[in-house]
Amino acid sequence: LLGKKRITVKLSPSLSVFILYLGLKPNVKPKERVTIWSASTYDIDKFFPDSEVKFIKNNFSLFMITFPSLHDLSIKNKNTMAVFSLAPYGTKSFWNKKRGDLKKKLLSKVKKLTQLKENDIKLIFSATPHTLKRYTMNHSGAICGWSSDLKNSLKTPISQKTEIDGLFIAGHWATVGIGGKGI
Repeated sequence: LLGKKRITVKLSPSLSVFILYLGLKPNVKPKERVTIWSASTYDIDKFFPDSEVKFIKNNFSLFMITFPSLHDLSIKNKNTMAVFSLAPYGTKSFWNKKRGDLKKKLLSKVKKLTQLKENDIKLIFSATPHTLKRYTMNHSGAICGWSSDLKNSLKTPISQKTEIDGLFIAGHWATVGIGGKGI
């Protein structure tokens, strides 16, 4: 522990995501580098599924589609798509039971939006919040560190400046808000 004071602040982590990774046939590419956002409602409360029940009820009211192979030159000969939807951490049994159905539902929405056909897909994988926790060690599979909600923003997290000259604490767990802002 740096410094003489011990600071205890109770902050809540951000939501996690349910992700589909798709390997597509070479002829299936958007003409431009795009990120597609799909929002089925203007009710912002529906975008933040903080429970398993709300997640199922929302039926992917907000999701994002990216094409990493259009941006990352190291995979330029591959054709990939990634689809992200905010999701609660939930229990392992919930994700084990619902993962397959959720994958089908989200893929169906993606197909409608992008006119993707079943035979355009070479392979598909999904990742749950538990997958993200396993690979990132982020608390509850959080995607943005601490949640940037009103409750957290009113609390004072630890200082990013340390007692060691020139040493600063950076990253999405060092600030309240999205990512490592101000780095």
